[in-house]
Amino acid sequence: WAAGVPVAEISPWPHGNRAALLLSQDVESQFANSTELARVAREKAVPATLFVVSQLGVDHPSVAEILQEAGEVGSHSSDHTSVAGRPYVDQRARLNRTQAELADWAGVTAFGLRPPEERFDSATLRAWAMAGGTYIVGSNESRQGSPEVYDTPDGKIVMLPRVIKNDYNVFVQDGAIRSRRLTESYLAGMSKINALGALAIISLRTQVGGDGARVQVVAEVVDSFRAQGDWWFATGREMADWWLARWESRLDLHDSANGHLELTVSAAETR
Repeated sequence: WAAGVPVAEISPWPHGNRAALLLSQDVESQFANSTELARVAREKAVPATLFVVSQLGVDHPSVAEILQEAGEVGSHSSDHTSVAGRPYVDQRARLNRTQAELADWAGVTAFGLRPPEERFDSATLRAWAMAGGTYIVGSNESRQGSPEVYDTPDGKIVMLPRVIKNDYNVFVQDGAIRSRRLTESYLAGMSKINALGALAIISLRTQVGGDGARVQVVAEVVDSFRAQGDWWFATGREMADWWLARWESRLDLHDSANGHLELTVSAAETR
């Protein structure tokens, strides 16, 4: 602007939306509670992404189809054991195992991984790419509110950061009892995310915020922010695919010989 040079950039989210919302749940203890969030997602026509501890799915075969109808099924590891810090070969074996278990249980390949305790390292990123994954969801210590792209020897991985409080933070760490506290926390966090034009992740655990009363908080939050009309509601895979395509694209804006502005967008053929 100061130099009088025209500049442009690709919108951070599709359709000109200012911010994005990922509705997610860790499906672990009290596994069957996951059907409550799936129900809310269908009623509100908002896709949910459910990260499943795959070993537990064996005891709940009827839940697989319900979760798939709600949006996307991802992995929360095979047995809820943190993989971060382990050798690459060990992490690769564990992440291959959860992929095989999800394929047997639901007939799906997981593209998203939510590592237990939100912990991951460079070996996790590489092992997940090798296992067929494309993104992870975790904490980046609030470094930024937008996705990050990591390049590994086995492919790129998109990291979707959780930067607002989740049900564990509110009910366990903060000691809240009433569901209203969770509603207020989500609304405050999402308002900040909207101001930044970043990504908001609503994250629940089946055993913490997974019962009917607490899951209903999600319906209230979705109704509140849908009214704004500038949010993109999508699955984790859709967000990761968009952000990687955006990251791989290039936009050039310059003066042409006839005094007009010329805009050139270059994008990868596969996206």
